Amino acid sequence: MNVPPPPSSLPDRDAAILAAAGRALARDPRASMATIAAEAGVGMSAFYRRWASKDALVLALNLQFLAAYEAAINAANEMLDSGAPAVDVLGDHLHSLLGDEETYHADPTVGLPARGTPEHERWLAVSRRNQALFERFSAEGALREGVTFVDLGLVFTAATSAHGETPDRTVELRHRLLDMLIDGLRPGAPPLTGRGPTTVDYYGENGRRPASSPASNPDCGA
Repeated sequence: MNVPPPPSSLPDRDAAILAAAGRALARDPRASMATIAAEAGVGMSAFYRRWASKDALVLALNLQFLAAYEAAINAANEMLDSGAPAVDVLGDHLHSLLGDEETYHADPTVGLPARGTPEHERWLAVSRRNQALFERFSAEGALREGVTFVDLGLVFTAATSAHGETPDRTVELRHRLLDMLIDGLRPGAPPLTGRGPTTVDYYGENGRRPASSPASNPDCGA
């Protein structure tokens, strides 16, 4: 698989197409390449000259999200270092990841960089830093008893499932839902029901999300 250039080096036209693709996939993770091209306002031939498959496109979006994710982790650690209350930092961190635009959020089971590439090593490094940030939130009392790292993934997935009549309304509903979900993470609440989720619960037996994932569409190349 050819790895696309990082977002900072993308031409303006490619960046605009990626933004349009993010909007289309946010509304429907199964959106076809034709639907995405129409959203971007380009012909299919021009689209395929940039990304040979939907899998390559999702990889480009995932790498774009990874850069934002890395920046959010840095910001959260800096706020904790400054003495900001961990409970507040956790909420700000999750809201910053959700963002202020209707866009696709990375699915960690689809469109990943090929193993052994620098991009894959970076993906793993950011994942480890994210795990360490969760452990810091937990140690500093930001989470209720029993909340796991995978629980936070489920919370974020739930928030990104909200959709409104317009892109702005979608963003508003997602942040509103996230506020309610964050309240359920705070310490002092009653014990959680059942066992915590595992990575198999989140990713599935074969490391793939079920039908809501872009990989469920044949265009994804998965």
